[in-house]
Amino acid sequence: MNMEWVDRVGRAISNSIHLRRLDISYWSASARRSEQLELFFRHLAHNRSIEHLTVDSVDRSVVHIFAILVPFFEQNHNLRCIKTVGRCFSMRSFFSALERPKTNRLERIDLSGNEIGDEVLPDLINALTVMPGLNILSELSLGFNRIENEGCK
Repeated sequence: MNMEWVDRVGRAISNSIHLRRLDISYWSASARRSEQLELFFRHLAHNRSIEHLTVDSVDRSVVHIFAILVPFFEQNHNLRCIKTVGRCFSMRSFFSALERPKTNRLERIDLSGNEIGDEVLPDLINALTVMPGLNILSELSLGFNRIENEGCK
């Protein structure tokens, strides 16, 4: 992949009004790939049609990925499902997005395999408690995390 290709694909996703599901997987690390990843997520942040977003095993070298995606989470009223595997971005930042008024249509959240432990679980519980659309949420997956006895309380 080169930057031109990433830019073209990113623009197509940004402008799409028909794209409903997007799976992003295995975007590995390198300085050049980090720039590509950042550019791609900047475009994705403008999409408003995606209902199901999966981010799986994307390199965290662009530590501000979540900050780039904030407009996507805040302004995409069609978003119904978020799945993130492999700790792709800061869980605390993600949890804060759940508290925003525009995330009121989420039906499914899958945070499997994100190394969530007892120390950040209270942040998730607080976010879910104040989440505007909690009554719509029908599935929460937390498998393959590090939640122990303290977190289960």
